[in-house]
Amino acid sequence: MENFTFQGETSTERFENKNDPKSVQKHTELAISNMNKLVTLSNSKEKMEYTKKALDELCKLKYVGPVTATAILGPIFPEHIGYASDEALESLGFDRNVRTTKKLMEFLDVVKSVSEDVFNTSPFRLSDVLWTVAWATTK
Repeated sequence: MENFTFQGETSTERFENKNDPKSVQKHTELAISNMNKLVTLSNSKEKMEYTKKALDELCKLKYVGPVTATAILGPIFPEHIGYASDEALESLGFDRNVRTTKKLMEFLDVVKSVSEDVFNTSPFRLSDVLWTVAWATTK
């Protein structure tokens, strides 16, 4: 993700100035705890519920929406979370303006299904490939 400047602050500084470290730690730990529960579950509906809880937990932080939450959790849980970049969303038939957790859950369901059933890879790997291909074809 690009670090842009707005009104004299970089995007990272704006995030840091709005979220105190204890809040970031609390919500991140709760999100990761919810994701860690997926290991013990076999029911896909329950897995999606805990995934949604994890995303919602990160969304309690200022400047973190569902898409940013996938960027945070995807590298940690690549077998469950694909990064919902604009390119990955559009490649799988979604509008790039997905900004609700409910709509994002539909994307995560599709990216998981396509990654496993069609490409035999992880959702995060597939989303990374879709982003890379879209980026490479615009250069």
